[in-house]
Order: sequence, then structure tokens, then C-alpha cells
Amino acid sequence: MLLTRVSRRKFIRSATITGLFLPLVNQLRAHPQTVSRVPVRDFAEARWRNEWLQHAVLGGPSFDSFERIPGNPIWRGSPPLEWPVNGFLFIDPVSTDLFVYIGAYTKGYISKPSSCIGMRSRDKGKTWEHLGTILAPDPLLFDKGGHTPDVCVVYEKTDSNDRSPGVYHMIYDWGEADFNKEGGIGYARASKPEGPWIRDPNPITRNTTLPLMKGRYRRTYAATLIKRKNDWLITGMMDDAPHSWTLFVMTAARPEGPYSERKLVRDVRANYYHPPLLEFFPSFAHDGYLYAPATSVARNRNYGVLFRVPLEKATDESKWELYQDGSLWHADDKESEYEGLWGQTFSGQVDAKNVLWAMFPSRDSDNLGTIHVAKRYWDKPFRERGFVLNAHSGPALTLIRSAYGAFEMEVRVKLNGTARLIWDYEGTLGPENATSDSLVGKGADCAYSALEISDKRWEIISFDVKGKRRLEVGEQWVSEADRRFMLRRNEVGNILLRIDDDIAWRGSLGNVQGKAKVSQIGWWLEPRTHLEVLEFKISGSASPAKFWFDATDALLGAGERAAEWKEYTEGFRSAKGYLTVKKEHMAKWNVRGRRFTLWSPKGPEFGSVELLINGVPKAKINLNARKLTPSKALWVSDFFPEGGYAIILKPSRGAMVVDCLEVEQ
Repeated sequence: MLLTRVSRRKFIRSATITGLFLPLVNQLRAHPQTVSRVPVRDFAEARWRNEWLQHAVLGGPSFDSFERIPGNPIWRGSPPLEWPVNGFLFIDPVSTDLFVYIGAYTKGYISKPSSCIGMRSRDKGKTWEHLGTILAPDPLLFDKGGHTPDVCVVYEKTDSNDRSPGVYHMIYDWGEADFNKEGGIGYARASKPEGPWIRDPNPITRNTTLPLMKGRYRRTYAATLIKRKNDWLITGMMDDAPHSWTLFVMTAARPEGPYSERKLVRDVRANYYHPPLLEFFPSFAHDGYLYAPATSVARNRNYGVLFRVPLEKATDESKWELYQDGSLWHADDKESEYEGLWGQTFSGQVDAKNVLWAMFPSRDSDNLGTIHVAKRYWDKPFRERGFVLNAHSGPALTLIRSAYGAFEMEVRVKLNGTARLIWDYEGTLGPENATSDSLVGKGADCAYSALEISDKRWEIISFDVKGKRRLEVGEQWVSEADRRFMLRRNEVGNILLRIDDDIAWRGSLGNVQGKAKVSQIGWWLEPRTHLEVLEFKISGSASPAKFWFDATDALLGAGERAAEWKEYTEGFRSAKGYLTVKKEHMAKWNVRGRRFTLWSPKGPEFGSVELLINGVPKAKINLNARKLTPSKALWVSDFFPEGGYAIILKPSRGAMVVDCLEVEQ
């Protein structure tokens, strides 16, 4: 039933002290079983940031406090170097000037030679001077005139007793015309940060001469040079693109080398919790720690993490920790940040005033790379309230890790695009493909109800288990930058919606059967949507939410090549499952929660699997049966302390099948 809308002015004029909430009183008479009065939790406050689901492909809200400096972007790509999509920020300790070294690529990366462009600011980012090409390929050196794009610069005081400027060390990516076939890491030095840079005639690494690691990693790139007490450390990346990326370290007595053998310190195929699809370049050191920010290279580009390790322990894999999971970065609603954080990740350095400066790359709507600078106080990483959720080239989805039956929500947002405030969510979470550039899987966009809002109208809608959309009610409206909503659902499932000060709708949805089920609540964003949530208050009786993660998510989480597995659809709770007969294959869900339930069908083709949590064997599960039986819960864990866990499946006997993991928060 759609009510006649009451204007805010008329509502206020007609209100009295006793009758101010008369419309709500009348509504409660029609719906006598109301939400019980329990403490209100505002999930837009930063203290509740970890209550939101974060996922490399689905995305996640960010409470980060980064602020852009005026004048962004400081550089925009143009032919023939349309994609300046990486870079390195350096604060010169001698002059205190800011330098940005831009990895300038042609569109598509390898069709034409790439080089490094320099920018300098003498006034803390107010104005920027173009320094031209800092480092270029040379046909007479090992790159053969190919590529020299991404660099890192470190200053070393060579003699503490004199006033000489010291030496600037640079390491950089190099590659031949096709750097996927030959390339590596090179070294150069200079007496000034703008150069000229003198390149060492021999590279630090040449990829074709390196032994293969874990059967998949060889190509070294995206390296950062760090000075330690008694040696020099390089952090760098290797990949098995588009499936997995890893972070390695190596050390040397001098910055030019020779360096030790590479040692993996972060890898999706390890036994610990490690979100997949992360690219790391560059790292930075501060106050005795080495920090490695990383950004997901899924289609959405709106999820990031920060790894940390004591600097002098950086070669010890066990000393690394996931210091911050999500809320690391957000994209502003600007044309120059059209694709979010597009490139590896941001480049950071903390100055003498405890300010973290960050260079970050993006792409605009014309597919040209853009370079920007932002900053925040190091010890204030989060805003007190309000978060941003972006959907760039693909949709985004996040859920609260608490569930509610009857509830009342008060929400205030700023929106550009189309967003859905969702409840009764029962979809299965995961990516469309187990590769980079993946979208949210189809199984995630089903089985929920929502208030959909855009600049033109609002609608109450629902989706069935197959994703078929049903319109319950809707109305056009005049777009406003700031919107307020109140959504109430009582114990029997009846709903009251208020927009600003006006009651917009009351009624029930077709899927209500006399009692409101425990509801998972969150946001779905359509592509090209920027949502800022200023207030998200919920009252009601809360219980731990339960999420289901599909089989594709398990292959993604292990860096597996899905093409080497056999797809199944019949009998699975997921939209599709996978089967393998290869002993070296594994499945791995990287999830946060407290209790885990493995779902799977049984069948004559299936064997048995071993289940491990953080590398510790927990169970062997027989999946063999005379005939195919539909998926059901086959194993349930004990309760664990809340945290991130690696839930791993490995073949034990015969063929291994992978379906779905239920995670209780």
C-alpha cells in the first residue's frame, strides 16, 4: 500500500508535543509487535569498521582518512604514454622536496617502450615541476631499448663527517620489448634525486636465469629498496598472472648487489590467511617496521590491505602480519579517479611531522592514466565516522557481520549512482572467475530484499534464489545530494519505510511467512556508483551472521587455475563446483569468522579430502557414495577466536570435489 506523501513543511507545521510522531503511532497500531528497545549501534562509526565484510572481489567499505591535496591529478597520460599507472613518492631528506617518479606505459603496457617520468614539488605539493624523462631504455644495455618504467629511490649519507650530499640509489623494472619473456630488476645511482642516473651495466635479476619457485613463480618486478642496519633489502613481486601474486625479499651488503636468493614472505598458497589477487608495489619503512600496502586487482579495485613486519626480521616469513584488513583506501567521486586505485597500490612515505604522503594512480573515463597525491596523519588512519563504498567497473557487495530479525535502521547517505540497502540476504558469496579482473559471482546477486535508490527514483524490490527481480513498490523523486531513510521491520515481517520526514510505504513482502527471519543486512552497488554512508544506525536483537562462500572463491583463494579442474553444477549448493584428480591441487577459503561448516555433495566419482585450518589437519572427509546426493553439511568445526583463517582442502584419496563453506561470524 503506497501512502500519500506528507511534505516536511506540512509535517512540522501540524505537529504538537504530543502528536509529533502521530504517523508513527498510527503505524504501530497497525503493526503492534514492534522492535524491542535495545542499544543502537551505528555501523558508520569507525569503531565498528571490522563489522563489515571485506573481500578482494566483492569489495568493502573504507573508513580511511586520506585527503587529496589541491591540484590533482598532478599528471595525466597522453599518447604515446597513455598509461602512467604506477609510481613512487620520495621525500628528499636533503632538500625536503617531494618527488614523484611515474611509471609511464603505453596503452596495453608493451606495445611501445615505457620509461620513467619525474615530477618535483618545492612547496609541499602546492605546485609541481615536470622534470621530463628520468630513466629511459637503452638499446646498448640489457633492456635492448625495451622498458624501464617503475623505480624506487633511496638516499644514503656516505660520510657522516662531511657535508657531501651523499648518494641516491635507484632500483627499477626493466624488460626487453616483451618483458613477459625477458626482464628483471636493475640498479642505477645519482648525486641528485632528479639525476642524471648512471645505470649499472649488469642487472640485479634476469628472469630467464632464475629457478622456478613453487612451480609457478619466476618473473621479478615491482621492487622496493630498503636500507637496514647492516644490509640492504629488496621487496619485490612475482606472479602467475592472472591467478596469483607473491611477495619476495632478498638481501645484499650493497644496494647494487649481489643479492641472496629470493625468499617468499607472502603467498596465497601458504597455510595462513592471505586475501588473494593482491599486488604490493611499493613498500616503505617507518619507525622500525616495514610496511607493504597491497590492492586487489579484481575488476572493482576498492579493497586494500596493509602488511607489516619488524624491519630487521623482514626475511622471516613467520614475523609478517596482516596489520590492516580493509579500510586502507577509498576513491573520491571524481572523473580522474574513474577506475579507483588502478595500478599496483599507493606509494607512501612518512615525513618528519608524522604525515603519511601517498602517490596513487588511477584512470579517467577516457582510459588515460592519472597520478595523484594525498596525505593523512600516520597515527590517525581512520575518520571518526562515515565510510565510502565504490563500485567502479563492476558491482560491489558488503554485509554486516551481525544478523537481525526485527530491526529498525536509520540511514543517511550521499550517493552518485544506484545503490541497494539489502536485508534477508541468503546469496552465496564469491567471484565470477578465479582470476584477476573478476566480477562478483552470479550466486551473490540473488535471494534478498532491498530498498534501491538512484538519482531518479526509489524502489522496494526482491530477488529470488535464481536472481529474478520483483518490484514491490516504487516512486520517482527529485534527486538530492543527502538522503535520510528509516526502515523498520517488526517481528511478523511488516515493513515501514520513511524517507526524510515522510512515510513513503508500509506493507509486507511476498516472502514473509508470518515471522521475520534472521536477516543479513548490507549494501549492493551497481557499477559506476559512489556511496558515502554518514549514518547507519540499527536497533534490534543481534546474532552472528552466517555467510556462504562458493567453490570459485576457494580456487581463487588458493591461486588455482580453474581451467585445470572439471566443473560441476548438479547437486551443489554453489552455482558450480569443481573436481580434480591432481594431488598438487588445493582449495583454500581465506575468511574471517569463528566457526566453519563444509558443505559438499557425495557421489561415485568423488574420493576423500583432508581439511586443514591454518595448515593444521582437522579432518578427513569421505565424499564417495553409490549415487549422487545433494550438498549438505558434512563437517562442522569447533568455535575459534574471531580472526582470519585459511580453510584448506587437499586430496586425500581419489578425486577431490569442492563446493561451499559456511562461515559463522
